Amino acid sequence: MSTVASAPLFPPPVRRWLPADFDATSEARVVAACAELTARAPRGVESLVAWLADLDELESAFEGAEARAQIAVMRNTQDAAPRRRHLELQQRVKPAVRAAFDGLDRIYLECHGRASLEPAAWMCFDRLRANRAALHRPENLPLIAQESELQLRHDERLAGLLVSFRGEAHTLPAMARWLDETDGALREQSWLAVQRARFGIAPDLS
Repeated sequence: MSTVASAPLFPPPVRRWLPADFDATSEARVVAACAELTARAPRGVESLVAWLADLDELESAFEGAEARAQIAVMRNTQDAAPRRRHLELQQRVKPAVRAAFDGLDRIYLECHGRASLEPAAWMCFDRLRANRAALHRPENLPLIAQESELQLRHDERLAGLLVSFRGEAHTLPAMARWLDETDGALREQSWLAVQRARFGIAPDLS
C-alpha cells in the first residue's frame, strides 16, 4: 500500500528574497543576510518599503526557527539532541543575530524615507522599532543567553509534570478539559489538583 506524505499543518510562507534552502539556525547565514541588507540601505520611501519586506522575511525565518526548536524540546523532554540544538540557537546564535538586527533597526530609524511612510499603516511598526532600538543594550545579550537556559529548565519541568486526578495521571494540557467544565465543583477539584502538582515542584521552579 502506498503512503502519501501529509502536508505540514502550518507550512512556512513562500520565500520571496531568501533562498529556499536558507538555514535560519545558522549564525553565519543570518548574519550574512543582515550584512546584505546593510549594504543596500534604503534611501527613499519606495526602496524602504521593499527593504522592510526583506527584513521582515528574515526576521520571520529566524523566529520560526526559534519556535520549531522549542517545540521539538517540549515534544520529548527526555531527548537530549533537540535540547542541545535549542540551547545552541538561544545561547550562541541569537545574541549575534540580535546585535545584527539592532544595526538594521538603526538603519531604518535613520532612513529619510521613514518620514514619508503612511502613519495609519506604519505607526505601530515605527513605534516598536524605535522602542526596540532604545532598549537594546549589548551588555544584556549574555544575560539573555543565561535566561534562555533557565526558561528551558522551567518549561521542561512543567512539560513533564503529571497531575493526579480521578485516579489517573494527566499532563497539564490534558487537565484543560476539566478546568473548562461548566460544573463548578468539578472545575474547582481539577484546579486544586493542578495547583497541588505545581506546588510539589515549586522548589525546582524558584
